[in-house]
Amino acid sequence: MRLVALALLTTVFLAGCGRAPTGLAAELPGTTWTLERVVLADGSVLRGSDDQMTFGPDGGLTLSSCNTCNGRFRLRGDDLRLDDAMVCTKRACMDGQVELERYLTGHLTLRMDGQYLVAEPADEMAAATQVLFLPGDAR
Repeated sequence: MRLVALALLTTVFLAGCGRAPTGLAAELPGTTWTLERVVLADGSVLRGSDDQMTFGPDGGLTLSSCNTCNGRFRLRGDDLRLDDAMVCTKRACMDGQVELERYLTGHLTLRMDGQYLVAEPADEMAAATQVLFLPGDAR
């Protein structure tokens, strides 16, 4: 009986010792960010209008721009990985409209720069060098 009680107590103690997310991994789930600008590899800049990225509290991700995309994300520290199987609408986007799914794919590094959330693709061959967001409707 003592052995069972000790095993139960040890299990409860170890379950409580799991690492809680810290930094951006703790702050981003449940938030929405509005696109401010996309800085392309050639130095040109695309400005956002009503484009948004929403991190669901359950790991769901929604990109809302010319198209709307839904998928999953994993965030550990400043390392963001987006699901390769994002499901997107296929609108005929007009020239000058941002298609967030073109710039936010695969493996990204996130960081805060003042009030900006900056996403930088880990792939050096990416079309964008930086994608900058402001919190919610702060534009």
